[in-house]
Amino acid sequence: MAWSTRLSGSVIQPPSQPLVDGRVVVQARKFSVTAIDMLTGDEEWQVEVPDGEQLVKPPSLSDGWVYTVSQTTVARIHLETGVRETIHQFPASVTIRTSPLIIDGTIVVGVQRNTESQLIVFDQLAASPTVLSMPVAPRHLAANPDTVYVRTKNTLLAVDIGSWTVQWTHSGIEGGHLGDVPLVWNGTIYTGTGGGYFVAVDGTTGVQQWQTQLPGTHSFSPTVLDETLYTTDVSGTLYQISPETGSIQASDTVEASRELPGVALGNIDQSPVVAGDRVLFVAPDGGLASASPSESGLDVHRLPTLEYRAVAPPTVVRGALFVSAAPLLYGLSS
Repeated sequence: MAWSTRLSGSVIQPPSQPLVDGRVVVQARKFSVTAIDMLTGDEEWQVEVPDGEQLVKPPSLSDGWVYTVSQTTVARIHLETGVRETIHQFPASVTIRTSPLIIDGTIVVGVQRNTESQLIVFDQLAASPTVLSMPVAPRHLAANPDTVYVRTKNTLLAVDIGSWTVQWTHSGIEGGHLGDVPLVWNGTIYTGTGGGYFVAVDGTTGVQQWQTQLPGTHSFSPTVLDETLYTTDVSGTLYQISPETGSIQASDTVEASRELPGVALGNIDQSPVVAGDRVLFVAPDGGLASASPSESGLDVHRLPTLEYRAVAPPTVVRGALFVSAAPLLYGLSS
């Protein structure tokens, strides 16, 4: 353990994976974003949203700015100074539904406007945004250089960045939760369906390539290590999956050690992340686990127990491990 910092403010919602670029940025409270010195754990700034608003989705970090969304406002915070700028204020009839997606300086958010769902695109901060109608409310966004992929409760859509038009729609998606952000890799979109299945969809055509049933009710956002897919489910099971066929090559379950205080399990993102030759993920009890591929399958170990539940996947940068476990943020040697 290098340091731990207690974050002030009200209870967490929504959880945020630590964002690291010289500073550690975390959104661990309803009304504030905090930047921490990555070496010492000292708080450098904490920015509150205006009265009457609260943060509704995890932030994004790009080119020295932290992008945030509250109920009706898209804003950015300068990473070094903590100065906040409002990018766009929507009327009260609009609710922002996604984290901000930043593509070459363009900001994309999904919103619900009364009974209409939309994708809002800010090509220039001072100009009026482009508005694209969606069949249902966006929940998560992902992208490659040419396409934005929109995950909704029941569908996956591809939107061309040049024309901002819907190219295809893939149905058969169910439910929605914190770890629904699709993985875009090698021209394919990988995501859990919310109904116990894990699917691969061609990124160009929207045609489903394969579907694999998992024992858990749903999988979290997948990751890739050594050309192999990894995803987790709510039971704490890590799955190693072939990207070509969808077959489960290995799996292992992390047993609960003891229940940690903090955020309820339903508000925890258990998505796996890659750290060198290992996969790290949050167990159902809020502890961290590490897994490495082995000849016999997966070699899974528990990491040292934290004081509170980890609420989001850890972040590994420059030999250090950063973990958001509200109300604490941890810095550990990896």
